[in-house]
Formats: sequence, structure tokens, C-alpha cells
Amino acid sequence: QCGYAGIERLHRDLQMRGNLSLPRLPDPRPRGMKKFFRSEDRVAQEQAKQIEHYLQTLLALPNMRNSQVLLAFLQVPPLHSELPSAEQVGEHAAQVVSGASSMICRACCGFCGALRGR
Repeated sequence: QCGYAGIERLHRDLQMRGNLSLPRLPDPRPRGMKKFFRSEDRVAQEQAKQIEHYLQTLLALPNMRNSQVLLAFLQVPPLHSELPSAEQVGEHAAQVVSGASSMICRACCGFCGALRGR
């Protein structure tokens, strides 16, 4: 929603950071006779599709997925350091699995005891 100027700025910033094999920028406006036969709405829709294609092509490039310039442009929020570490998640998961296993074992024992009581 930043318009074509924002896309041009993004492209220029990516090039300045050494990303030289970028997709071609879409044309800012139709040229020649095309511009006389299209409404402004149609031109805007076509430009939006071209910009979307450009961004999708950028995201498909492996070296772009972690580009801080692209992530900032797309307004992707940064990862927060207060998220639990993999070790903490692993410990918690182990406790949950252990508790669930214990409950299943008790349920099986109760079920088997009920069967024997018949």
C-alpha cells in the first residue's frame, strides 16, 4: 500500500545491499496507445498485479527470505527474544508427554482391572 514509489525504493535498497539479480520492476504506467484505451481503475489493477508478481518473485529467491530490507518493507514483525528457547520448549514438552503417559497408564490399569472384575 505504499505505491509504486515504495516498490522502486525497495528495489533500489536491495540493489545497494548487493542483490544484483533481482526481478525486473514492472512498468510504472502503460506506454504508447495502451494508456488511451484503459481506464484509471484498470491501469491501477494491472499495476497492482504486476507489483504482487514482483514481490512473489522476490520472496521465491532463497537469498531474499531473510533480507532485513524486504522484511521491513513487508512489515514482518521481528522475532522477540522473550520467546522460549528450544531447550525450554523441549523440557515442557517432555513434562507434558510424561504426564500424559502416566494418565494413559492409569486409565489402562483401571480398564484392565474392570475387565478382571467381571
